[in-house]
Amino acid sequence: MEVMKQARQRAIRDLVAQRPIRTQQELATALRERGFRTTQATISRDVAELGLIKANREGIVAYALPP
Repeated sequence: MEVMKQARQRAIRDLVAQRPIRTQQELATALRERGFRTTQATISRDVAELGLIKANREGIVAYALPP
């Protein structure tokens, strides 16, 4: 199970680096497109564990990796 978590969190880091992701729902949809089936609770934990922040990106407030 730990391997799946690491792969999912790596995908989350890639997604927020590539494009603006504004909500956990958008993140869930993007992960589903990559083959990950997750719950909102799992995404919420991942966001907290990764230390994602909301930042202004191209005029849009979206998730970003911490500096």
